[in-house]
Amino acid sequence: MMFRALLRTRFAALIAAMTPRGKDGKRRGKGMTVVMCLLLIYVAGIIMVSSLALFYNAASKMAGTDNEWMYFAIALLFAFSLSFIGSIFTTKVQLFEAKDNELLLSMPVPPSYILASRSLYLYIVSLAYILVIMLPALAVGLYTGLLGALSALFMLLGTLLLPLAVLAFSSFFAWLLALITAKSGKKSLVTTVLSLAFFVAYFIFCMNMNKYVSLLLDNISAMATALRFPLSPFYAFGAGLSNGIAGAPQYLIFAAWCLLPFGAAAWVISASFIRIATMRAGHSKAKYREGKIRVRTPGAALLAKELRHFFSCSAYVLNCGMGNVLIIIASVAMLINRGTILGLFGADASEEYAAIAGIIAAAVPGIPLFCSAMSPVTAPSISLEGKNLWIVQSVPVSGSTVLMSKVWLHIVVNTPAMVIFSFCAGITFRLGIPAVISMLLLGVASTFFYAFFGIVLNLKHHNFDWVNETVPLKQSASVMISTFAGMGISLLYFVPAIALAVFGIPSWAVNLVCTLPFALVAWLMFRYIMKKGGRKFETLS
Repeated sequence: MMFRALLRTRFAALIAAMTPRGKDGKRRGKGMTVVMCLLLIYVAGIIMVSSLALFYNAASKMAGTDNEWMYFAIALLFAFSLSFIGSIFTTKVQLFEAKDNELLLSMPVPPSYILASRSLYLYIVSLAYILVIMLPALAVGLYTGLLGALSALFMLLGTLLLPLAVLAFSSFFAWLLALITAKSGKKSLVTTVLSLAFFVAYFIFCMNMNKYVSLLLDNISAMATALRFPLSPFYAFGAGLSNGIAGAPQYLIFAAWCLLPFGAAAWVISASFIRIATMRAGHSKAKYREGKIRVRTPGAALLAKELRHFFSCSAYVLNCGMGNVLIIIASVAMLINRGTILGLFGADASEEYAAIAGIIAAAVPGIPLFCSAMSPVTAPSISLEGKNLWIVQSVPVSGSTVLMSKVWLHIVVNTPAMVIFSFCAGITFRLGIPAVISMLLLGVASTFFYAFFGIVLNLKHHNFDWVNETVPLKQSASVMISTFAGMGISLLYFVPAIALAVFGIPSWAVNLVCTLPFALVAWLMFRYIMKKGGRKFETLS
């Protein structure tokens, strides 16, 4: 019963994050929960449809050859990679950085129960990632005849075993990272840098995935020879499925690859869980020196507090700063590949390029708008106050001042990327100074719009009942609405922008026309925050 209660608490926190509260504090908004679930299903559906096309192409080249096992090895590799990337930092937070660690450890609750409940939760999360890849692979395998009934059953069993391997390796990574950062005074900095490096590597991989898959399919024999060694889990999985009942020994090797690392990870982490979970960052002896006291305005002090919180929380940076990273990467990529990009649009033929230059100049600003929608800094900012909300509310400043400090955090974080992209795009696509300036104005207006939009959403859909900060950052209604709505708005930008450009309107004029709605709606939301929003924040509980 104790274990079920712990597990129920994990999933209750997830469901609570997706169910907003009403004015009376009671959970409401089942319709919003349904909408969010449908959005998740939509995203999963896109990945599954893409996987169907990928696996069908692979199956058509491997069916009837000696390398049929490679089909299943590729499916296993993709499923493992997606699940590992999706759960690696969640594992660290769930195991070692949960806010209720010390509370639970102070209770008569066996640590093994705590670890087991969280491991089962992480297992289910990893299984969800894996099913998105393995179900299309299973469907294509049955359709093309690569799988029989018995092999399909073995594949389903392997799908249930694979999360154990993912959990083992992600737990080892989380354990090492927790050991490195536990005694470091730069814990968040180390985590953020490693996470950003990991994300950039993953982004580069995704950008070139089609090329990698093409190379793999074009060199099946060479890749099969390289991966075909007895102890390889990918070979064991593929050979076990392609050989039917005769492949049982290889399938047992794959099962061992899943079970043995999981057992080793469980033993290592259980032995050091209490020590790491309760470890505090080391403190050096304070050295007091006489200095001047700096006096700040309330707004500046609150902004400084928001900046410290943002950069001290790796999950905040990763989930709400990746859009800016994408913009900067895209900007650098444009400058590096300037000649190639212009060549694609016929820049060498001045007449051809002149005919479409206006359309390109009008469409380019839509790229940072789309990426900016993926950086909803303000959408979770109120919820992140958590149990410390009363402290902010007790500060002798108005609620609108507190909310505006969160707005300015969004501006400070997002504006530099917009500026960099505008200048890089201007150089790459040979835009004039008026076009660059108008692009900057559009970027600034949209940044203010997304900042106010996130605050307004979080005022309505807030959640203070979370155990770790990933809940309001990843699983809240305000973040999901802000992200998907922002992406939709940025896509809608292309319609009037390109339409106006087709009629020969200069790109700077197009940008200014599209700037007006962003600026107008942002101003209306600003008025709401200054009048009603601030008072509403002061009464939140």
